[in-house]
Amino acid sequence: MGLFDNLKAQAAQLAKDAGQQALAAAAEAKANADAAKAEKKAAAEARGRKVAAFEADKQKFTLYEHAIDKDGEEQPLTDVTARLEAGEELQSRVTATRLVLLGVFALAAKKKSGGTKFLTIEGPEFMWGAEVDRKSIKDAQKFTLAVNNQVKKNH
Repeated sequence: MGLFDNLKAQAAQLAKDAGQQALAAAAEAKANADAAKAEKKAAAEARGRKVAAFEADKQKFTLYEHAIDKDGEEQPLTDVTARLEAGEELQSRVTATRLVLLGVFALAAKKKSGGTKFLTIEGPEFMWGAEVDRKSIKDAQKFTLAVNNQVKKNH
């Protein structure tokens, strides 16, 4: 029975080791989850409370006290400018926004005109644009004003 007792002791030790590894893995997972939660909370505190939101051209823009977000891409409000431009204004010039969005094809791309309005939001590291339908122009004007006012408050 010595061999059986030896195998039994080895099995018990393996089970104990596996249990300790499982506990260590669980503790590490909890620490990672806590760190992620703390990081998310710090990011939320850094961006501040939600100030305004606007949806255009299947894109969602959210303005916070210290940041702006477009479909999950968040940027600080430092030196940000929001504009609502008519299609005619865009037709008369090739904007930096168009160059960024379309690259070298911006010069050849057909520009929309007529009663079309475009929301453009520009910062030092990004440029966003969205077409605004006629029914949403007043909301786009309010959002543009909110963005520009929030930028001024932060300076």
